[in-house]
Amino acid sequence: MSAPGSALSGTSTFTVTGVDEIDLLTLGHMPGGARRAHASPPQDIDVTGLGLRAAQVRVLAQSAILVPGEHITITADYDPAAILDVIHHDVPGFSMIEYRASGPQQWRVTVTRVSC
Repeated sequence: MSAPGSALSGTSTFTVTGVDEIDLLTLGHMPGGARRAHASPPQDIDVTGLGLRAAQVRVLAQSAILVPGEHITITADYDPAAILDVIHHDVPGFSMIEYRASGPQQWRVTVTRVSC
């Protein structure tokens, strides 16, 4: 015979308490709730040596969390125009793009969020 609440008993009743005690840090949650949470600053991104798709994913993730006035700088070993197109089409609002270095060995582009 199985114990009540076990998977073998046919009925399961589970109560989750103390959600703040579960390790949610790896998911970006802060124990203690929103009162203790704070935004992490945007990071500059070096995509040198990454394939286009991997670079797009990394840059899109960082550019999506920008608030107006914040910026990231993308460093690549190729012209990141295709990455910038993804930001233009997939990130709501308006972002300003400024090339800081234009190859041939290194490209540096600053993306500044202007509006949401």
